[in-house]
Amino acid sequence: MKYMLLFCGTEEEVPAELDRALYKKVEEWFDRYGKQGRILEGYELQPTKTAKTVRLKAGKPVVLDGPFVESKEAVGGYAIVEVPDEAAVLEMAREWNAIWAAIPSPTGSHGAVEVRPIVTRG
Repeated sequence: MKYMLLFCGTEEEVPAELDRALYKKVEEWFDRYGKQGRILEGYELQPTKTAKTVRLKAGKPVVLDGPFVESKEAVGGYAIVEVPDEAAVLEMAREWNAIWAAIPSPTGSHGAVEVRPIVTRG
């Protein structure tokens, strides 16, 4: 089964030393599951301040600065994975959250991993 993992969280500043340690663990997570053939694709996204949204206003497309929703959390990246079942993808998401739980967060939020099955047709 294929799933998209959406990595969501706040865009808080993380101290440089902690940031390096965190990204080392993130890279290890991607490497481990990549070697197992479970990660098909994944990328980190630029901050929301770089986002543009195209909406219809009065039937015409209008380009707006910023992300598509007003929220304190934003999608920071994603991964497309292929796993045998839902239990496997949920375990991957739990491990991802465990990595981020190590960050001291002024807001108390450590984000979330949204797990979405991918529709296959035909």
